[in-house]
Amino acid sequence: MVNAKVNLLDILKDLRNGDFVFEASQDLEKVIAGVRETMKPGKLTLTLKIELLSKGDVSSIVLLDDSSPTIPKPDKKKSVFFTTEDNRLLRDDPRQMKMKFQEFEGKDKK
Repeated sequence: MVNAKVNLLDILKDLRNGDFVFEASQDLEKVIAGVRETMKPGKLTLTLKIELLSKGDVSSIVLLDDSSPTIPKPDKKKSVFFTTEDNRLLRDDPRQMKMKFQEFEGKDKK
């Protein structure tokens, strides 16, 4: 393994005096919780934008950080509707015969 001239982990710890690593860690916890809850994959994207502090001066740069969590969402309950010939939505299937139910008064079977 070749020694790198820049230690990325040290740089990450120094970004905004450690605030970036703290925020990214919180985002990671949220993604993990979402994955465990939904059993779906999540994602945490860490971005470093690197630009010159002053145009034409290559002696100093600015690092802009971003932590973007993609937390999976639980499935929503579905609602079933039936369509009519004139494109309306109905809760009951218009092709199905409706059944009438009556209460039966009598002794409970135990």
